[in-house]
Amino acid sequence: MAIPNTLAACTSPYSPPSCLGPANSSENGLNTFGFVLAEGGTYNLPKVTQFQEVAKNSNAAAWAYNPANPSDTAAVMEGVSNLTKAYLTINDIFTRTDGTIYSDSEITSRLQTLSTVIAGKTIYVYLGWDEPVWRAQTLACGSSNSCLYNGPNPSIMSTVTANLEKWADMVRQQFPGIGIFLVEAHPIVRSAWTIPKNFDLYSFDCYGPYDACSPQWNSSTNSFGTPIPVSQIFATLKSKVSALNNAYGGYRRLAVVPEATIYYNRLNLKPPYIPGWDLVQNILNPGNAGTDSSLLELMNKYITLAKSDSMVTTILGFLWGNINEGPTTFFGIRGYPNTRTTMEIEARAVSLKPAPWPYGLPPVIEFQTTQNMKTNDGGSIWSWTAYDTASCKSITEPQNWQDLPASGGIYRPPETSPTSVSYTISCTNSWGTSQKSLTYTVSQ
Repeated sequence: MAIPNTLAACTSPYSPPSCLGPANSSENGLNTFGFVLAEGGTYNLPKVTQFQEVAKNSNAAAWAYNPANPSDTAAVMEGVSNLTKAYLTINDIFTRTDGTIYSDSEITSRLQTLSTVIAGKTIYVYLGWDEPVWRAQTLACGSSNSCLYNGPNPSIMSTVTANLEKWADMVRQQFPGIGIFLVEAHPIVRSAWTIPKNFDLYSFDCYGPYDACSPQWNSSTNSFGTPIPVSQIFATLKSKVSALNNAYGGYRRLAVVPEATIYYNRLNLKPPYIPGWDLVQNILNPGNAGTDSSLLELMNKYITLAKSDSMVTTILGFLWGNINEGPTTFFGIRGYPNTRTTMEIEARAVSLKPAPWPYGLPPVIEFQTTQNMKTNDGGSIWSWTAYDTASCKSITEPQNWQDLPASGGIYRPPETSPTSVSYTISCTNSWGTSQKSLTYTVSQ
């Protein structure tokens, strides 16, 4: 990645492509799959634990950086696999909860503290903002639907966009070459809002039915009109990002943020109420279709969308664990076994395969056995899966394993005497060869 000789060139209102992070490369196609980590919630599952769970099958996780507790982020980063990307929302470095903005000197100091947190970490870090225009709009509008859902107030839009471009430049001054991302709320994205130019990755969130997600306020009837689908909001954002690439150069890309949660209003509960993932039957009015199967159907639509467009590099599902926001509880994907299992398979396919050109890796092999450790006791089944593989073979006994499919299994009869056996599978693609070995010992 080319870094400009002088970072003084990286200034608003336009930073040249050489100032961008991943958008300065020609990276193209889906290569990142992860989830947003819950901040506390019903079970107060530590973020380190959540991150370790997510990292088993994904290569990314996202969470909010808290400037008042930087050690929290440091602990998470120190407790996870170095194969995982981290997406940190950093709104609180720049603005207070009441919307007022810290001074430039305060922001610089807070960014310097963050630099000490992520310094030396092998995780690739993206820094970004979560719904910055929507948050400013919410503070200005209060509970007025006509104000909230008719798109950003022009003055709010121009002020927040100018601030974001300025702040992105400040981030690049502190972290040259880092990735910078933006997730904005659906009413803002579908409006005439001009997105900031100097980001790498853009996305939106919209929680509701996929085909009728984003309602728009009809001031003549004083009610919501017909909602528009996720795909239409996505197309709008894509056109805005494509326009920046065409006008200024660079390879700004898109992320998809699926609704990976079922949420409920805790004020509408049937007694008795016992906190936990098994309380679905006790809920009167879920905010969305409240079943495992309906959540899986929704997630699959987002995955299909992400796979259909080469500008999408990243999927970040909201949400892994549980959180409470006001009277609403969000139950994350962690507690819904069918959806979780399917998404873990999807995540492995995305995160373990090499990204499309120009990146490539040798095959990733999973090789395991269900074995019995004593003689004359049932035998064992050996199974394997190799990702992005052209061919596989066994390079050890038994020789009849020579030509193997990318995924398969084989039964080994029970041993008649104590023994120790090792198998090694070798798989090859255009980027190289990988091997995976297992040894098991059978006693008398």
